[in-house]
Amino acid sequence: MDLSVIVCTCNRSASLRRTLRSLAGMSIPADMECEIVVVDNDSRDDTKAVVADFIAASGLRCAYVFEGKKGLSNARNAGIAAAKGEIIAFTDDDVLVDERWLAHIARAFREAPGASAVGGKIFPVWEKPRPGWLAGDLLNCLALLDLYADDGWQQLEADFEAGRITLETCLIGQVATFHEPRSKLVD
Repeated sequence: MDLSVIVCTCNRSASLRRTLRSLAGMSIPADMECEIVVVDNDSRDDTKAVVADFIAASGLRCAYVFEGKKGLSNARNAGIAAAKGEIIAFTDDDVLVDERWLAHIARAFREAPGASAVGGKIFPVWEKPRPGWLAGDLLNCLALLDLYADDGWQQLEADFEAGRITLETCLIGQVATFHEPRSKLVD
């Protein structure tokens, strides 16, 4: 099983550095080849240097991709184009992944061979105390998901947006790529 982890980023080099450090700490299953694709979405900070340092120090297969056209969909599509894995896992530039994240992805696809996409728990690391009003369903707006039992699976048939999602590459080929907005919101 070959897997590409895509991290899209724009002007968040400090956060990206923490995310890359957590990716370097993952245990990679023996039956899995893994690459990390970092898509720099026209950053003006030191993102490129952070990625270069990571590539030099991590020992992982890693690619740096520059996407000058702003927008998360454009960045994700550039990452998809550069990815070599049969499975593509997206994570955000402010996420700390569990060291067993890849093992859980592999297990999910092995135990549910018909699955085209899998997801998992997402918990926040609050830099400041969480506001009291931010609770319940409002947490879903931040893609803070906890839908599964610790050792079980739940099948969902719903639209979702999350900080981490894993898709089979063939699924992306079947449904095209991420939507690129045609117009911009005006302040």
